[in-house]
Amino acid sequence: MPPIVDFHLQPQLEELAKFLRQHLSVRRALLIILANCSVEYEGRSASHLGEGDRLIIIKPDGAVLVHRPWGYSPVNWQPDSKVLEVFMETKHNSEKVVVIKSVRARPREVLLIRISKAYLVAAAQGLEDSAEFVEYLDERQIRDILASHPEEIEPGLRIVRVEKPIEPGFIDLYGIDSQGNNVIIEIKRVTANVSAVKQLKEYVDAFKAKNPHTRVRGILVAPSISKEALLLLNKYGLEFKQINIEKLYRKYFSLEKRSTQKHASILDFIEKAALGSR
Repeated sequence: MPPIVDFHLQPQLEELAKFLRQHLSVRRALLIILANCSVEYEGRSASHLGEGDRLIIIKPDGAVLVHRPWGYSPVNWQPDSKVLEVFMETKHNSEKVVVIKSVRARPREVLLIRISKAYLVAAAQGLEDSAEFVEYLDERQIRDILASHPEEIEPGLRIVRVEKPIEPGFIDLYGIDSQGNNVIIEIKRVTANVSAVKQLKEYVDAFKAKNPHTRVRGILVAPSISKEALLLLNKYGLEFKQINIEKLYRKYFSLEKRSTQKHASILDFIEKAALGSR
């Protein structure tokens, strides 16, 4: 049976309050609100967020998230709610607002969202999601695959050492390219940021300091790279190699290959899979 979706565009505050109370009374709906609001939090610390246009999400399990129009992280949130209340409140200037009050029991935390204008409110009941989350490879497994198959980075590359110690830490992969250059490789399983570039630069500089008469390349390997990181990478004269983690998994880490390979990182993966996804 498909989900039941109810929504209102540009609801009046009284309509918004009634809509929210109706759907929160049964705690079965996923609620989405686009509104101008302010937020107050009190619990292990305290915070105040002034008025602004935001996305508010209330989930059936009581989780509450407030997002700004940009970024992926919520600016305020409540992981669960023992109490969820909706009521009208009159401000000192006689303006009315709709208040969503979320109270968490342990530790006690209170989140107050005051809505002065609503653009959209929607409720969806009957949403289903029982799919298993599969994380294809962790950073160590990516490193081990690339160590065994350096051609995925570039043809003619030969890996000499995995986790090569150097004064600032450990180089993920150290190799020699087809031209005889030393190659220092830093691996990230998520989007490479500025700190990843700086880390690679630190390793390259440390290697050059100990080997002043050798040619050294630094390669940052990741699924993607931020614009700021790419600019800094080019400034430092370093390189970026994009990888597709899912393709690496399917090519070198398929179910058939896992049943025959004996590498430690594969044993780690099987153990992790047995425990379930995080």
